[in-house]
Amino acid sequence: MQAGLKYKRASRVTKSRVTAGGDIELPIATRGMGLLFKHMLGSTGVPTVIASTTAYRTVHIPVGKLGLGLTIQVGRPEAATGLVRPFTFRGCKITEWEFSLSDNDVANLKLSVDAMDESTVTALAAASY
Repeated sequence: MQAGLKYKRASRVTKSRVTAGGDIELPIATRGMGLLFKHMLGSTGVPTVIASTTAYRTVHIPVGKLGLGLTIQVGRPEAATGLVRPFTFRGCKITEWEFSLSDNDVANLKLSVDAMDESTVTALAAASY
């Protein structure tokens, strides 16, 4: 602080760190989960066709998560307007994961995600399955 000034000078104010993250819970699907498994285990599993069939098999071998990162986007509706606002999380790492299965229920997956940055500027992407 300097005598006669109420606030810090703008040239000396910096944003030191931005982080985002949280938990994601979803049911385990029979198809299309390979990208999540890749980031959960750090593997480079590639789907291959099982001989003379239309079935695929992917073997995931844990090798560490160094260098793996992904971008996750979530569309959240505003209660007042019903407008869906996009939230884009860049530089995401899956830090923890947990499978759960109750008797007579669907298997669930809980992911703990740590993200480098959160933005609302990027338009909501169309879902692709």
